[in-house]
Amino acid sequence: MRVIKHDQKQISYEGIGFEGSPEHVFWSSYIEPFMEEICINEIDAAVKMADERNVSAASLLPEVEGLLFSGVRKTFTEMAKTDQRLRGKGFPEQIPLRSIENEYEKMKNFIEVRIKSELEMWKPKSKLEAW
Repeated sequence: MRVIKHDQKQISYEGIGFEGSPEHVFWSSYIEPFMEEICINEIDAAVKMADERNVSAASLLPEVEGLLFSGVRKTFTEMAKTDQRLRGKGFPEQIPLRSIENEYEKMKNFIEVRIKSELEMWKPKSKLEAW
């Protein structure tokens, strides 16, 4: 297995199972930097688009937040399914699906903080736009 981390460093493993180090790397901040970058980019794009179209960021950002929450949950759910298949060694149904709640809550908090900070910094161009 060879994958490239967000910092462009390579992770590689050969001839071993998923237990131990590979499993630890898979669940220890491998995917989060990618998701954080996507969240930052999407929030920035939404704020820019709201500004360009004279739309209230205050009404747009909660929708963006919900979409990001959904995407993060789906990503971690797929990771849990992959984890189950790898640990099951051909018999995934014999391995319980790993809980993703801790990882999800950390990313959810990251998104909430970013959205809150954008809303606090956002200034409507006119009083009408505040509505």
